[in-house]
Amino acid sequence: MKKYKIGDISKMLNIPVQTIRFYEEHGIVRPQKDPETGYRYYDSWDVNNLMDCLHLRGLDFSLNQTEKMINTGDLDEICRDYMKQENELIQKIEAYKIKLDVLSRERLQIQQFRQNQGKMRQRKNPALIYHRFRNNDIIESVNGYTLDNGIMDEMHGWISLIPAVTPTFMLQYHSWLEPEDQHPDLWWGWSLPSEEAVKRGIEALPPNEYLSPVSSIYTIFSSTVRGGFRRSFKEQVLQPILAKGYELNGNPVGRLITRTHEQGEHRIYLETWVPVVNG
Repeated sequence: MKKYKIGDISKMLNIPVQTIRFYEEHGIVRPQKDPETGYRYYDSWDVNNLMDCLHLRGLDFSLNQTEKMINTGDLDEICRDYMKQENELIQKIEAYKIKLDVLSRERLQIQQFRQNQGKMRQRKNPALIYHRFRNNDIIESVNGYTLDNGIMDEMHGWISLIPAVTPTFMLQYHSWLEPEDQHPDLWWGWSLPSEEAVKRGIEALPPNEYLSPVSSIYTIFSSTVRGGFRRSFKEQVLQPILAKGYELNGNPVGRLITRTHEQGEHRIYLETWVPVVNG
């Protein structure tokens, strides 16, 4: 049987010499060492194993799985490995579909922000499952849990859903009509479209809540990161809506679009739905 040097195999299969040696260390190829020259020589079966290895690795099998299938796996074991890998790839595809949807939506919002800023449109807010975790500057849930008594378990569950969930605020609109020196009741949390929540088995039970679609004014606005939200929301959202003769009819909600750093300061860009009735 014809023998080949490692350099020949490297050129033939376009595999770096170091990679072939790595596969040799893991038992995927077993070259024969010439006792006189000290060279390692590979035969056609080694070539076949390397090509099988490239195929299996191309299917995202781990190195351990690949070595087992090439050297010891029987038909039933290999079939089970294929089924397991197929299921894992399906899960990855679904996860990447979610990421792609989020990327596309956020990219479009970012691209169109300047041309849409300040425009008021009457539309219903999306149906959302909402989870609050911060009241003004205090980390706490709507049921009163804090960092000392259980909120972390709630937060970890929602953090695991990133990037499918979106940072979301809700404000008690009555508190925003109070004098400037009063602190408005502003909640921050995460939201998930209700249809997506159903798929994930997330229910609208405390501390989660269901935000049903209601007639609202939709607009987008920007704010500085620290200390500017109240003024920005009042000036860019509430005052223009009230000036058009609408009356507030519920708690505004909004979602983060993106964060930026412009002209020496950090800013956030947000979309919001303000429930209204005609004045």
